[in-house]
Amino acid sequence: MTVVVHKCSIQYNLSETLDSSVQYRRDLLPEDMQGFKPVAADTYIDTEPFMSYRIELGDAVFEVYNTGRHHSHGDLVVHQLKQNVVWISDLAFNQRTTFLGDGHSHEIILAQDWLLENFSTAELMVPGHGSAQTAPFPMVSKTRDYVQRLRNAMAKAVDEGVDMYDAVQGVEFSDWKSAYLYEENHRANANFIYREMEQALFE
Repeated sequence: MTVVVHKCSIQYNLSETLDSSVQYRRDLLPEDMQGFKPVAADTYIDTEPFMSYRIELGDAVFEVYNTGRHHSHGDLVVHQLKQNVVWISDLAFNQRTTFLGDGHSHEIILAQDWLLENFSTAELMVPGHGSAQTAPFPMVSKTRDYVQRLRNAMAKAVDEGVDMYDAVQGVEFSDWKSAYLYEENHRANANFIYREMEQALFE
């Protein structure tokens, strides 16, 4: 077996983010997590953003794209060329609310725009969560709209001096309330993006 990952997974494997994620799963699934330890990769993808690394396995050909920090320290999208299937990682969630506990909300929008521009004729897109989808891939557009609306709301709150607690508690998307994981993820997403917007003031 050959393990292929984004180069930024090296940093992730040493991060508090991984530690908290592992601890959460150890509490939830103690038997499954027995003996867990991060795995070092055989190949690290370190191309420029939106450039690809080709992998050939027999007759199968894959283009692996570096799509930046949209959902983690470093994310990949895989194009299965002969079948024209695109494995989109967590650029979009289908049938549920996305989660933005890591990565960068602006980079997810750039990557979603790139995805729709370059793979609009794909036979199938397979997300990290939820079912696969055919064109025109509304899960990508819908997730993009959700992230952009949340960015707009949190930017406005920061500009107007609204504190984080009130900003997070005050943002509701009625059209998303029935979506799976909305209650679990929405306020966490708002909190994450508010802190991004605050940080941008000092950059």
